[in-house]
Formats: sequence, structure tokens, C-alpha cells
Amino acid sequence: MSLTLSWELNSDIHESPVNVTVVENNVNGGEEYTCVLGQARNATCADLVPGCNYTVKVDDLKGTVESSMFTSASLVPASPGKLNTNLCGVFEAPDVTLCWGPSEGCVDYYFVNVTQTGGEVVFSTQTSEGANSATVTNLTAGTEYNITIFAHSFNKSSASTLDTFTTQPSEPSRPLNFTVEVLGKKEVKLNWESPLYPNGLISDYTVCYRYKHYADQLYTKTNCTYKSVSEVTMIGNYLDLNLSLPFAGTFYTFSIAALNEMFTGKSVFVDARTHESTPGRVTGLYAQATNLTITLIWSRPAVPNGDIIKYELQWKKGENMMCLVVIKADTHSTRVPHGESCGSELPEPIDLNQVDVNYTITALEHFKDYDLWLMPFTAAGGGDFSELKQRTTETSPGPVGNLTIRDIGSTAINVTWTIPEINSGPTNYTAVARSTIPGQEHTARCEVEDYTSTGCKIENLREFWQYQVKVIAETKEGISVTKLSQPFYTEESTPGTPTSFQVQDLKDLTNACDAINVSWSEPNLLDRHANITQYVVQTVHHNDEVFTYTVDDPKPFSRHNSQFSLVYGGLKANRAYQLQVRLFITQLIGMYSLPSF
Repeated sequence: MSLTLSWELNSDIHESPVNVTVVENNVNGGEEYTCVLGQARNATCADLVPGCNYTVKVDDLKGTVESSMFTSASLVPASPGKLNTNLCGVFEAPDVTLCWGPSEGCVDYYFVNVTQTGGEVVFSTQTSEGANSATVTNLTAGTEYNITIFAHSFNKSSASTLDTFTTQPSEPSRPLNFTVEVLGKKEVKLNWESPLYPNGLISDYTVCYRYKHYADQLYTKTNCTYKSVSEVTMIGNYLDLNLSLPFAGTFYTFSIAALNEMFTGKSVFVDARTHESTPGRVTGLYAQATNLTITLIWSRPAVPNGDIIKYELQWKKGENMMCLVVIKADTHSTRVPHGESCGSELPEPIDLNQVDVNYTITALEHFKDYDLWLMPFTAAGGGDFSELKQRTTETSPGPVGNLTIRDIGSTAINVTWTIPEINSGPTNYTAVARSTIPGQEHTARCEVEDYTSTGCKIENLREFWQYQVKVIAETKEGISVTKLSQPFYTEESTPGTPTSFQVQDLKDLTNACDAINVSWSEPNLLDRHANITQYVVQTVHHNDEVFTYTVDDPKPFSRHNSQFSLVYGGLKANRAYQLQVRLFITQLIGMYSLPSF
């Protein structure tokens, strides 16, 4: 750097040789520089140090007399260097230490101005003792700044040095004024403002939501997506985003967080509920049945799409009649329109969104299949229905009716009845004919397995025997009350052979002719087959003489064989006879011959 001097002489002083020298004042023993004289009372002092102060000596030699004049001069400092990012390159807000290349030469201090984009001064400082560094305070993270540096020396300022630096990003602050506008059943609009302190360049927003279907549930896990700034509608600092959701009538918690180059900021949260829609099916539906009732048990829908305010339960009775009950979530009596409950009891009100619900349908028929339909409702209407088929259980059947014994034969009968009024399930009928003869046990039976059967045939009965028939209906759950017939007799049939036939000769002394005593026993009990009222004894081949024996007190069911006898007289002496015994009931039944005698 050079220094140019000029001077003037008094008019009465003639020009004489001049010698100009300068000495640097900033250091002890400063070097002396000889200046080069010009043509017009001036001199140029070259190779001087910028920013330093010099003593200038002008020597005037007139003859042998030397006179000197002194003055001082300061040079303009050199411009500072750029920021030294190798030495001071960590720009971590809020306080950042900056350093720069020092100015060449002499510097008393540096003056630093820091501005944001747009020119607003955020920091100014003056260094001390020529230090080429400064700590800038209260800066914002992730922000670009302009810096202007001046070197000052002896009240002279250098030309400015311009540079830029950017503070390191840090976590952005929360977005501001976050609101949610519900647009419909499954759509919302999110509105917010940019963070007050972005602490960097905001490039994306994390948009998250979690939900629960019922207020008494826990939230599901959080669902998040990243939305770049270009995907968000932005007007100034105001942003909005339309978001599609999976469920209607659902409780949501929404959150927004800003992202810059390195960090994700803290989230801001807002709760909202979408508009209601019709619900999904109930869950866990099952039924328990008795012979006259069906109890349905279920849990509220997994996806209600709103508040469950009622259930409608329908079932079919007969071919054309539909039954209905309405189970409502309120404090008033449950309304069953037009008495369509078909005799079932009215349900009690339930709580809004009650977790578990049950209802018992009464006044049903035994062992019958029922189709049932259950539909949940929100304020938006009825949802998906659930269908279930359930059969009432078997039970002990009622007694048969109108028991009649028909077509009575000697060994078989037909038994008829009317079916029980209640169909209690797969029914077996058993008809048992039991002997009513004291001390003489005997049974025979017939069985049928069809509920609609109305009779069967009992065989292998005893001829002319007294019986009583009982009929029972049976399911696996039990048997009915017994239905008894009046006692009756089977028809008579051919009696069996008399027992103990004996003939004894007798002598009629008066007439001096022969006579015999005929004796016999009635057939055994199980061979009688009839009520035997008369025996006829007659000879064979000799004019068939007949002798009749009447039984005055027949005892057809006695365990002991009754003994009978008669005297057969008027026989010829020394003649062979053969007798026949005939047994009579209503008509001639049997005839038996004795050996000749």
C-alpha cells in the first residue's frame, strides 16, 4: 500500500532540496521508508502496511541549514477475509462463534453485522484488540444469515467483506392452530399453521391418526403417513389437507408434526368423530334353547360406524307370520309394534353401546326349527343382519289321546290312538297289553317310531284272556304319562283236551243192568282257550246216547283244573262202548273220544 504526500512552501522560500521519510508508529523501532519525490511538491511512499499509522518527516535543506516538518498519517485497513469454516464451522444455534481471515496490516477492531434474508439486522458487535472472531447470540437454528465484516484502524474503515452461513437445523416447534373439519362419514380436512420456529427448512409433515369404535375402548395403534409440502395446500403459513379414513362414526385422534432436514418436531393433537353410517354385523352370536324358549346371546358390532341405539330381532312363526321385538337403548319401554312379538315377553331397555346383550324368545313350540334374524341400528339406519337357525329341544311328550282297542281276535288286537298335542321331538310309541288275570303275568307289545303314527298291532296274545293296554310316548328326554285302555277279553278259540278221563263200572241192582261213572278234569289253564259252560258225553255206534253236563259256575281262569263226573246208565251187559266228550261254550268247540271199554 502507498501513501502520497503533498506540501506547499512559503512564497519567500525558494525551492530547495527536500527529503521525505516515513516511520511506522505501530511498532517500536519502526522501519524508516524513504519516499519518492514527485515534480510538484509531492512524494509517494510505497510498500507501506495497510491500516498502520506513520510519522512523516519532510526535510528541507537550504544551504547548510536543514529544517524539518513532521505530520502523521494513517492508512485504510485492508478488507477482512471470508469466514473460516475450517476453524469455526459449527454453526449451532442459538450462539455461534464466527471467525474470519484477518485483515493484512494494522487493525484496531472489526465491526460485524449479521442479517437475515430480507435485510433485518439480528446482531451487531465490535471485536476487541483486533480479534478476528466473534460470538453471535440468539440465532435461530436452520436459518441462513448474511454477515458483513469491516476492519477499523485509526478511525478508518476498510471495505466490507460479505459472506453467508447457515445455522444447523434442530427440532422444529409444534404446528400452530391445528383444527379438524369433519367433511363426512369417512373424510376430514386438517388445517394448521407452520411452526413458529421451523429451525430448518420444513420439507414434510407427519400426519397420523389412531381410532377407536367405542368411547369405552382403547385406541388402536397409530397410523402415520408423510406428506411433503408439495402435497399440502399452502396459503402463506396456512396449510390444509383432506384425509380419507377407514370407518364412519368413529373416534379419531389426529396429530401433525413438522420435519426439517434432520429432525422431526413434536406433534400437536386434536380429537374428532366422523359422521355416522349403518353398522356392521353383531359379533359372537349364538343361541341356547329349551323346549319352549330360545335365548340369543351376542356382542355389539366390531365396526358399529356410530352409536348402537337398538336391535331388531325377527323370527318366523308358521308359514306366513313374522315375529318382531325391538331392543332399544333408552329409558323408555321397548316398543313392539302391532303386537308382533307373537306372545314373547317384552325386552328390557339396554345401555347405549352395551357390550353384551341377550334376549329370550318365549312361547315357542317344542322341537321345532326356527330361523332368526338380528339387525343392529345406529341413527343412520339398520346395518348388516346376522342369520341363525336354532331348534328347540326335545322334552317329555304329552299323553296320547283317544286310546281304542279294535279288531279283537283270539291272539291279536289293533291298538289306535291320537298323537300328543305337543310335538316334543322324535317320538317312539309303545303299546303294551298286560294280563289282568291275578297271578298270571303275561305281556305282549308293539312299537312304532314315527311321531305321526296312530296305531300298531299286538300279537301273541292268549286266547280268551283278559288284558289291559297301556300306551306311552317317549323321547330321549323322557316318557309321557301312561294312557290306559279299559280291560277287555280276547276272543275264545277251540279248547284244549280235558285231563284225567276215567270210567268206572257200576252195578244197577234194581234193574239188573250195567252203568258207568264217567269223571274228567277240565283242560289246563293255558289250554282252556274259552269259558267252558257244558260238557256232553255220548256213546258211539250204539244209537249215540247223549248225556249232558252243565257247568254251573265256570272258572275259566282258575289255576286248578275243576273235576267233573256223571253216571252213565242203561248200558247192555257185556257190550263194548266208546264214549265221546264234547265241550261247549257258545257253540260246539271241540269233541274228544275215549278208548273203548
